[in-house]
Amino acid sequence: MRPAHRIENPTAIDEVKGMALPSIACARITGSAVLALALSAALFLPAYGQSSGDPRLETGWKFDRIALATGKTIDGLILADDGVTGMEFMEVRRLPGKPMNLVVRPIERRMIASVESLNDAERKILRGRLDRFMHRAKFEARRMDDIKLSSQTRDEGRQWNYHGNWFWLESTADEQTSRRAAVRIEQIFTAYRQLLPPQRSPQRHLKIMLFGAEPQYAAFLRGLGLEIANPAFFAADFNIVAAGSDINRFNEQLATTRAEHKAVKDRLDAEFAQLPARLAALAEQMRRKGIAASERKAVIAAEQRRQQERREKLLDDIAQADRRNANKFLQVTDDMYSRLYHEAFHAYLDNYVYPHHEFDVPRWLNEGLALTFEGGQLESDTLRIDAPNRRALRALHADLRGPNPLPLSELLSADADAFLPAHRGGDTAAARLYAYSWGLAYHLTFERSLLDSAAFAEFISPASGKQPAIKRLEHLVGEPLDVFESKWRTAMLKLH
Repeated sequence: MRPAHRIENPTAIDEVKGMALPSIACARITGSAVLALALSAALFLPAYGQSSGDPRLETGWKFDRIALATGKTIDGLILADDGVTGMEFMEVRRLPGKPMNLVVRPIERRMIASVESLNDAERKILRGRLDRFMHRAKFEARRMDDIKLSSQTRDEGRQWNYHGNWFWLESTADEQTSRRAAVRIEQIFTAYRQLLPPQRSPQRHLKIMLFGAEPQYAAFLRGLGLEIANPAFFAADFNIVAAGSDINRFNEQLATTRAEHKAVKDRLDAEFAQLPARLAALAEQMRRKGIAASERKAVIAAEQRRQQERREKLLDDIAQADRRNANKFLQVTDDMYSRLYHEAFHAYLDNYVYPHHEFDVPRWLNEGLALTFEGGQLESDTLRIDAPNRRALRALHADLRGPNPLPLSELLSADADAFLPAHRGGDTAAARLYAYSWGLAYHLTFERSLLDSAAFAEFISPASGKQPAIKRLEHLVGEPLDVFESKWRTAMLKLH
């Protein structure tokens, strides 16, 4: 069962008498959650744990490098250098598996041991990348404005169309979501190109279909005669990526909630504007009843404080609800883009690198690579890979330490249908296969550096695909499966 996302909104606005507060309640809305699968087969990256620590090797980015007198080395961009007292430096900090962050700081000349500077062309490239990173929201908005969309009316509503160089997009989501999807898929395709350069040209256009309502996606699956639980899939025979979401319903409820919040604020403003007159009337009533002036003053002050506190409390409740709803919206959209990225990679691999009619890439390897690079950080159209997939590693550790770990022979012999029930947790057997697929692909990629070897080229050849699965892997790793599996389990359990 997929987790429910909740939109928080006032369910009713009471007639405000004496500044009565409307209640804050919740309306349920169901969204989809899948494992973040933005991945890439980065065959030329250094192994995690074996890297020199040089970010240039890990991303293809080049930086100014400063060796400090303390022995520490920092990478980034020299912003200013007076040649005498010191320089202003933008340090680029990237912890493994964490998003990049930038820190601007002055560095005194006496603290600098040596400087390794970029040339003018390299500095221009880095400035552009850092500027796009710092102003990514603005750059994305500009790209979204530049996207050329056409639209047409279909039985299920309006459809937005985008024809790019890498893919064609058909979307029944709202226009803003469709534009953002086109921009982000273009961005991830650019990252895939840098990590795994295209070697082929597709014979036909790749079509990506984004459904803004899950019933539309379900109807599409029925039309293809498919019965799968996956919220997205890539059909190589049709060269189609399809993904479903409830983004339209979520957007509608979010718009309704915002309108209700605005109505509450407007009502509050109107009532609060009347508060001085109401307090004056209250003061007059107390005067007529003979209440002393000092007591009247205290009562009016207390009532004014009470109404102010109630107003501030409601505004704070609304602000907090808006923040939570914004975070839930990000979660829903991130889930949607994650599944698009995942299936788009399968499509990229099949269209531009290893077409299925020329190569035989085992399903476990294809999915394992997906999970291996899921945690990559997308930074200015490049994908940085420098840490294991935490979720996959946690799941694998739990299974390996359990009473009945999955034998690799079962993973190797699993057919494609065994991976279909869900990308994430909905099916225990499938989830287990995904965790082991990640562990095996990660080990072959980073611990044994086999994916750019001649043995790997032979491993994915059609002739190799005709061999028994166990013998095929044994030939790749150069040892019997039982020997390899023992070493692999030890390596996985030591991995942090």
